[in-house]
Amino acid sequence: MKNNIEPHQSAIKSLSQGTGTKMFSVREAAGFLRISKSFLDKSRVYGNGPQYSKLGTRVIYSQKDLEEWAASTKRSHTST
Repeated sequence: MKNNIEPHQSAIKSLSQGTGTKMFSVREAAGFLRISKSFLDKSRVYGNGPQYSKLGTRVIYSQKDLEEWAASTKRSHTST
């Protein structure tokens, strides 16, 4: 299985270098945001999470999009 992951990691690394922003896999993005991978998976289904891109079948997130999404979730009180 490791061989299947390595080409994807190389592609993500290439995208990061070309765009000037770091790109993350779903697991890496979850770690960066300190949330569960499951939360990110569900947020893609419901459309309420960070913007993402697809690289073949692989989901990737840019650091910029993760930071913008995290900033957009700030609240000053608990009511909606």
